[in-house]
Amino acid sequence: MTSDTDDDAVPDRCVLKHQVFTMLGTVSFRRARADGMPVMVVTLGEREAVVPLRALQREFGIADDTPDGRMLGLIVESLDYVCGLSLGDRLPSEVLSGRASWEPSLEHRKRAFSIVRMQLIAWLDPDAADPALGDPMVAGQTGEVMSALRNMESQQAFIRSNRDQLYRAQRSWQTILDGWADAAGVEEVPWELISQTYKFLAPRYMPVTEWASNTGPARGGRTAPTPHPVMSW
Repeated sequence: MTSDTDDDAVPDRCVLKHQVFTMLGTVSFRRARADGMPVMVVTLGEREAVVPLRALQREFGIADDTPDGRMLGLIVESLDYVCGLSLGDRLPSEVLSGRASWEPSLEHRKRAFSIVRMQLIAWLDPDAADPALGDPMVAGQTGEVMSALRNMESQQAFIRSNRDQLYRAQRSWQTILDGWADAAGVEEVPWELISQTYKFLAPRYMPVTEWASNTGPARGGRTAPTPHPVMSW
């Protein structure tokens, strides 16, 4: 990477120059447990002070187009892939290069290889392909393998976008699933874990009612409300 002294450079580590990030002691960044908002966490003795990053930017005049503003944007993106960051930590590769910072299992590698291989065989000799090797988890993205090979850049961007979305959703559940796994052999009712689970589920599955604006283009004024769940990861 280029030098951090260049305002246009993008460091590969969490680097912030404003004095607010260095004069308060130990600083880290994570998403708030209550609503998932990106926050700065400052350790004050035995307590933690939590400040939303947007509020911090407004308070100290850190514009989005400044080096610190751009780094805060990268930190926000990074929190989709890691649980937290401290000053000096390396940013995840998803943010820096688009590559995954994790490795798929051997089973999924073998399955994907088999599907791509059979699609290539089907293209060379349609009668030689065995349709029984299909896997609905990835078959939809390999059905037109030759088209994908001819449009590698756009296909790669599409796959990475879906990969990252799936990873964020799965990672969000991990703390809750680990908690329930640990509680499997406990005789007492894990009320605190139940409370945490409800707090996790509520903002992601709560029903929301939307109303059309009276000033909207539709005729007849306000339309009937449409309740639907909101999925937020």
